[in-house]
Amino acid sequence: ATSYHLAETTVAARMERVGRGTTVQVRQLLTQLRGAPLPTVHVGAALTYQDVTTPATVHIANLTLDTPESRLRATGEIHDLQTLEMTADFVIEKLATAEIKQWVPTWPLTQDIAGTVHYRGPLSAVHARIDLAAADAHITGDIRGNVNHEPPSYAGTISLTRFDTRKMLGRQDVGGVID
Repeated sequence: ATSYHLAETTVAARMERVGRGTTVQVRQLLTQLRGAPLPTVHVGAALTYQDVTTPATVHIANLTLDTPESRLRATGEIHDLQTLEMTADFVIEKLATAEIKQWVPTWPLTQDIAGTVHYRGPLSAVHARIDLAAADAHITGDIRGNVNHEPPSYAGTISLTRFDTRKMLGRQDVGGVID
């Protein structure tokens, strides 16, 4: 089993009681998530939690995850902590294939990924719009689902263009461009 730990952690935060509620403002959180053999993840965040009004919310002003080869940024708001209704924007500046393969050894792609994901809704009514690129390939999608349901259900449309199978999969036994 792999274990993870936080290192070199710095927090600048303020907590305030307001009536029966609480607000917590984390102006800056910097830490490193470590766990061999995976790369160190540098985490940066700024967020605000409040339960002064109902429902309790979390506003994520900034969240960054950096590794030696990858970078992800996110902003958003959890509008209701009980239903996990939220809106979020994810910007994948670079998701390195070499690092993905450390987590998922059977990952088939050979090209790095970049793009955006826009997410909204509670878990019972997820709506995500994706716009990703890897080399010349481009994938867009509009996906809706219910992840509270067992099994989860999904429906949507996905468009894949300029997907060169040899380039993207690194295989010579398969050829062609999916468009």
